[in-house]
Amino acid sequence: MEGKLLRLIYKSWVCDGIQVDMLYICGSNLNWCTMEILLLKDMRLKLTAVLGILFLVVSCQRQPEEVSIPVLPLDLTSATSVPYQVVRTDYLFSYPECMWIDGDCLIVQDKRAVTKLFHLINLTDGLLKEEFCLWGDGPGEYSDATLNTVWDRTKGTLSYFSANKRALVTYRKYGDFFKYSDSHSLRGMEGSKDTHFKEMIPCGKHYIALGERGIFQQRRFAVLDSACQIMNQLGNYPALSDLLVDPENDLQKMLFDPALFKISPDWGKAVFATYRGALIQFYDLKGLPDSIHHVYSRQLEVPIKKSQISKEHEGWVYGFEDVSVTDSAVYAIYNGETAEENPLLGKKILVFDWQGNLQKIYQLDLNLRCLTIDERRHCIYAVGYTEEDGFFLVTINM
Repeated sequence: MEGKLLRLIYKSWVCDGIQVDMLYICGSNLNWCTMEILLLKDMRLKLTAVLGILFLVVSCQRQPEEVSIPVLPLDLTSATSVPYQVVRTDYLFSYPECMWIDGDCLIVQDKRAVTKLFHLINLTDGLLKEEFCLWGDGPGEYSDATLNTVWDRTKGTLSYFSANKRALVTYRKYGDFFKYSDSHSLRGMEGSKDTHFKEMIPCGKHYIALGERGIFQQRRFAVLDSACQIMNQLGNYPALSDLLVDPENDLQKMLFDPALFKISPDWGKAVFATYRGALIQFYDLKGLPDSIHHVYSRQLEVPIKKSQISKEHEGWVYGFEDVSVTDSAVYAIYNGETAEENPLLGKKILVFDWQGNLQKIYQLDLNLRCLTIDERRHCIYAVGYTEEDGFFLVTINM
């Protein structure tokens, strides 16, 4: 019922000397059922019936996100200390952001590298196999890329969103190498004036867009068709106003500076996790394009100082560094410390099921930047960091 309008139609007539009053309650969408209610003769009972029905209808329309999101800190006594093994490679990591498994290779997004965005590493010998997506303004070249690049292992496509170009750029795997495939631009989208697009993520036959202002003033998500036109606008913003100094502006900072939105390989589920404020939310996408169903939300840290969302000072609590998902679980690198404690990166990996239940906490004696899951080898590949050695690749047994 998300985003739909109600219509109330009252009719009264006399049939065989008996007055009949009917109230029709229906939606503005023809897919809705029409409810017909025979009102009672007593006007007080009529009014009671109408108010009761309206209360039920409005209650059914409420979204779970309208309820305040609970702050549920971690129970670190359940954390399991796990070792790691260093994987030798000839690739020098600059500042890796995310990565994916492709058979015996690892795809790394590292946009601080000199000229290329993506880097393909052979896991059998550690050698750099290929680098692609050149820095520049030409077709297929990148000037910026968000953290929510999607690797579709079934189609062999790698798609990243450029906020500057307002376009989703896709590379496709041909044989053993990747080549530029196409771009989907949002510049010609109808009704998108004054909209600042922050993210566009492929999800099966559809795209999910997030952003600020314009079409995102009232609804959080825009569902787009293959021509990048709006099919639906869905979802409420999280109820976190009691944690924010300037709710309208600070919420946008929390949701996009930076944040992770990862979709499961089967396209049926999504998780949203923030660096500011440690918010994590789980969604069911099976109803696309008609619905994005909120499953569960929790915030892992309460602000030490209320202004932490607005200003980067010692009260800041750092949240999620990176998230990787499978069809059965969500793996997240979690920091959980403040700027005053001066952490480099996160040292914990939280494992959730898709209902939002925390299943495991892995504790490492190593700062972690990003991770991906190798289900075939039953291990986690992650990029670790030390001040002595910089960034390097490791594996962690699950």
